[in-house]
Amino acid sequence: MLYNLAFAGIVGGLFSNLPKTSDGAFLRSGVLFFALLFNTITAQAEIPATFEGRLVLYKQKAFSFYHPAALTLVQTFIEIPYMMINILLFSVILYLAAGLERTGGQFFAFFLFLLISCMCLTALFRLIGNSSPSIDIAHTASGVILLFSIILNGYLIPPNDMGWWFKWIYWGLNPLAYGYKALMANEFRNLELKCTGSSLVPSGPGFDDIAHQVCTLQGARPGESYVRGRDYIASGYQIYVKDQWINFVAVLGFWAIFVAAMAIVQEWIEFSNTGYSIRVYKRRKPNVQTVTEDSIGDDSKQALASVSPQGPTDEQIVSGTTFTWKSIDYTVPVKGGHRQLLHDVSGFIRPGEICALMGSSGAGKTTLLDSLSQRKTISKLEGEMLMNGASLPLSFRRITGYAEQLDVHAPLATVREALRFSAYLRQPASVPDSEKNAYVEHVIYLLGMSDIADCLIGVPDSGKGISLEERKRLTIGVELVSKPKILFLDEPTSGLDAQASFKIVQFLRRLAAEGQTILCTIHQPSALLFEQFDRLLLLVRGGHTVYHGPIGEDAQTLIQYFENNGASKCPPTANPAEYILDIAGKPDSAIDWPRIWNESKERQS
Repeated sequence: MLYNLAFAGIVGGLFSNLPKTSDGAFLRSGVLFFALLFNTITAQAEIPATFEGRLVLYKQKAFSFYHPAALTLVQTFIEIPYMMINILLFSVILYLAAGLERTGGQFFAFFLFLLISCMCLTALFRLIGNSSPSIDIAHTASGVILLFSIILNGYLIPPNDMGWWFKWIYWGLNPLAYGYKALMANEFRNLELKCTGSSLVPSGPGFDDIAHQVCTLQGARPGESYVRGRDYIASGYQIYVKDQWINFVAVLGFWAIFVAAMAIVQEWIEFSNTGYSIRVYKRRKPNVQTVTEDSIGDDSKQALASVSPQGPTDEQIVSGTTFTWKSIDYTVPVKGGHRQLLHDVSGFIRPGEICALMGSSGAGKTTLLDSLSQRKTISKLEGEMLMNGASLPLSFRRITGYAEQLDVHAPLATVREALRFSAYLRQPASVPDSEKNAYVEHVIYLLGMSDIADCLIGVPDSGKGISLEERKRLTIGVELVSKPKILFLDEPTSGLDAQASFKIVQFLRRLAAEGQTILCTIHQPSALLFEQFDRLLLLVRGGHTVYHGPIGEDAQTLIQYFENNGASKCPPTANPAEYILDIAGKPDSAIDWPRIWNESKERQS
């Protein structure tokens, strides 16, 4: 709004108190053009706003909350009062500063024509946004349409000078042309422009008799020293005062058409797979037999489990590995010195358990995960890490898996092909391909993706391929086929809804039941998700440990620890994860939770 007022003041100051003479005729039409142009260009901001809300609209439509057409109508009409206030303030400043015709009827007509033109262009840009598959295409289309609308609205190129190949745009497709004609007819209808200066021919000393002079302004009549405004616009712009309200109705009609088209587009056209996706399968499926719960037996489990880079194992997917870290300090170089991101962090994870790594933003969750997985290079990492009580082998990175928060997959590969590709590259060359393929089928079974093993992965948000939740499972599976001893996961549930997040955590529970050692970061899980984890490592800002231990049934072990050390009682209906993050993450807390943890019997044990 302040920007609108500033622009109105600037333009009004540049065209201050326009004279009612032939010299001010073109300037007066220029003021009207700039007033229309500014409100048109500001309406283009609707395009990014449309894309910001479109994904939410598609998801709510998929859940049958309401018809998108209803949102179109509500959004259109509810913004009219806001537009009215903006344009009214803009009109008052510009109209009075420029010295346009100061009658009440003409001022309110000016305001009304600007309002309906702004509403029309706003609806047009929303229509373009909802009709475009990407914001780049929408901006390109709107730019081209806006360019032609401005050039061919009758001011820059008068209708008399337009080529016949452009006139059809001016007369039939350009709402700005009708809005400009309505503004011009309103301003010039009762105006009389006195011919002065160079508009009189001949002019100069001794040429004072109008009977011997001619006014060169368009619309002038012989023997008259002034030009009627209605004659000027009729001759120069083919604008007629009698058509003023016809032009208004034309703009109103364009607005109604754009709103109706926008409602239809939102109701029937989608460009995102938010909430669902269409699966695409290869024409020819490979000649393989997918492992199912019924088909896998004890003998096959034994054979599958034997395909380990480290040699034979039992029926579980991997042999049990306990991973321990003690007094981890992590320091990074910064301008003017160093900054320590982790302070004396200790803990362990065991096979068959899922350990959640939690903390507020900036607590160092991902930093610790990267440090433990040996992914940090430009830094100083101190402390001790052990696998089954022994120092880490040189092959530690090869025998561990790290699932990124956002991974990249080949869109034209199938789920099975992506897993096989990873298995071929990451398992030893001495392992036969047949055994690698058999292990991939077992992983597909664990992933719960047997029915989509031959589905193309696709591109996210393209509407074709596997869903976001299935991509997350595939990312974990790509690491799993390498038979890692330890599996690190960076926020595997980020970007997923509650149901998809629960599926991911259920899958992790299935892996833990097979003997996998799992450490994953997670951000504010729901109470239902939080119950699925066995242990918790909680960090606060600065990389200090606040708690590391069992969560307990209904998180009672965790809650009792905090309550016993001075925290307020956890309400029965509260989410335990949010409760502990709120208690431990308060920067102004009077309780020094890192100190309490370092001195606690839980840490000593």
